[in-house]
Amino acid sequence: SSGINAEYGEIFFRCLFGIMSFLCSTFAFQRLPVGEVTVIISIAPIFTAIGSKVILKDQFKPVHFVCIILCVSGVIMVVDPKKLVNHASLDIFAVSVALMQPI
Repeated sequence: SSGINAEYGEIFFRCLFGIMSFLCSTFAFQRLPVGEVTVIISIAPIFTAIGSKVILKDQFKPVHFVCIILCVSGVIMVVDPKKLVNHASLDIFAVSVALMQPI
């Protein structure tokens, strides 16, 4: 009986986070250019790697740090760097919501 309740709790939270993720991406697509939102959402593996280190205490090898740096560098190159410096051209709140989507 307690196993069934635990499964319902797990399913509930998976659904809750899935809905929140969908809402974040929808909001970001409404406020930002499609290409930039797609790049921001595509950095989910970076958050997964960092989360596995912080939450699950996984071991990080130097290659993991190199890969994270390469991914972040690629995102900066794909997103127009002038827009990252000139905050007036991007909706900062929408960027923050887009960054919450992969989490």
